[in-house]
Amino acid sequence: RFIGSMNAFHLGYIFNQLYDRNEMTVDEIAIIEWPFAFMFKEIRRYTTSPLAIHRLLRNDPAFFSQIVSLCFKTDTQVLSEQIKDQDPIKERLAENAFELLRSWNLMPGLKDDGTMVDKELMDWVLSARMHCAESNHVTGGDMQIAAMLAHAPGDSDGTWPHTAVRNIVEFLNSDLIDSHICTDVENSRGVTSRSLDEGGK
Repeated sequence: RFIGSMNAFHLGYIFNQLYDRNEMTVDEIAIIEWPFAFMFKEIRRYTTSPLAIHRLLRNDPAFFSQIVSLCFKTDTQVLSEQIKDQDPIKERLAENAFELLRSWNLMPGLKDDGTMVDKELMDWVLSARMHCAESNHVTGGDMQIAAMLAHAPGDSDGTWPHTAVRNIVEFLNSDLIDSHICTDVENSRGVTSRSLDEGGK
């Protein structure tokens, strides 16, 4: 699992070739990308198009639900039952799923020109929550939906978040989603520091 710039560069070059040749479907390329999930954030620096597996997440809420189910406990499990899996294969799948979600930066409904299609985003969120409910992963799904909404763009007048996101937040009326959006926004600021005599402003 050595992460080197040259490794990421070469993988990015290979993926670019797959995208440009257009000989494989997004699903087929996503399968090739999946083993390298732990490098996605680095690889993204060297690809000219979004990763196929990120595009698959944006376009397929059922796939999103499958990824959530790999790295989150079910809603009926108590905390004491959530023990680190001793199966190395399941553990690696969970790690890949977590890294995939953490590196995902494509928002459903958001177009290349920066415009947002409200209905596409709403339909994706509702479908994703339905699939997560079917697998009993509503909590994990809502946490990741909140993380996605926290990185939404603003409106053309500078108001944040976009109207489409505000509509979803009001429609869902979920304390969990609301609180995790706030948490993700705060965490996205990164590390801050101040001088010893600056005070607490």
